[in-house]
Amino acid sequence: MSVKSEIEKARELRKHIIEQCGDDPDLIADMIEAETSINDLIEWALRKFADEKTFESAIKERVDQLQARKKAAERRQDKLRDLIGTLLTESGQNQYKGVEGTVSFKTVPPKPIIQDELQVPPEYCKLSVDKTAINQAYKNGMNVPGCTLDNGGTTLMIRS
Repeated sequence: MSVKSEIEKARELRKHIIEQCGDDPDLIADMIEAETSINDLIEWALRKFADEKTFESAIKERVDQLQARKKAAERRQDKLRDLIGTLLTESGQNQYKGVEGTVSFKTVPPKPIIQDELQVPPEYCKLSVDKTAINQAYKNGMNVPGCTLDNGGTTLMIRS
């Protein structure tokens, strides 16, 4: 049974019934049901629809579980990064080269902290404040109203 052929068969039958018996919806439905597999196809499509709805729900649940696992993995990475930094600092090392990777402290340059966006001149703004332009202005020795620089710092780079 082909869906396309059953639809065409029902279409022709409907037209014929209307010509012969008038536009009686109950009669048309009964006769189409008796002469075609349309109702079987509808039931099949409804079962498939329910299956897809169940599948969608299961996927959403799995995605939620995986997102929770991802967040947990990110937290573990942060803790391990802190641990590695502590181990390097306490051992007096600035870097470590090993089998599993290379670790070193990297100086992070200062970056702008926006204190009041309304005071930032338009040439440093995009749709929001353009921190790159402000940072360049500070590097060029300019003072940008509404901004200060943080002190920079260090970050731990992990390469594997």
